[in-house]
Amino acid sequence: MHSNPWSDQPEKKANRDREIELVRSGKKNIIASNNMIQSFSDTNTQLMKTEVDRCIQMAVSTPDDGIIAMLEGMKVRPDRSETLKKSILPVLLIFGKYDHYLPLDKALTMTQLLGIPTFLVLENSGHMGFLEESEIASDFIIKNIQSVTSW
Repeated sequence: MHSNPWSDQPEKKANRDREIELVRSGKKNIIASNNMIQSFSDTNTQLMKTEVDRCIQMAVSTPDDGIIAMLEGMKVRPDRSETLKKSILPVLLIFGKYDHYLPLDKALTMTQLLGIPTFLVLENSGHMGFLEESEIASDFIIKNIQSVTSW
């Protein structure tokens, strides 16, 4: 859900390094606010202001070491597109049409790695579809789990 199998490109790694330095210099509130606002679709940043603010507060209250470890982990993750391509297990993909972090055109290239892609595009979501369109996303997940477990 709102993720991809590719490793970070050099520009993205440099951005993560900048964010790490902001956290270390006591400015995680800047990245928390910017990243959470960018995580929602432009429309939902106002429609779901309470939820956006709650996410910002959760990010600000996260220990610095945890944020740094998460950024370092994403920065060094290897490319797993071959793993996705070779998977014999069912794979569900869920994307947000207005995701600022994983643009839809790039997200849809993942479906080409799968023999029979099972995916959902959330029409009114950014990177936080589990909040922005939670009922649609959860219904899709449940329906697909039920179809697999009824073999």
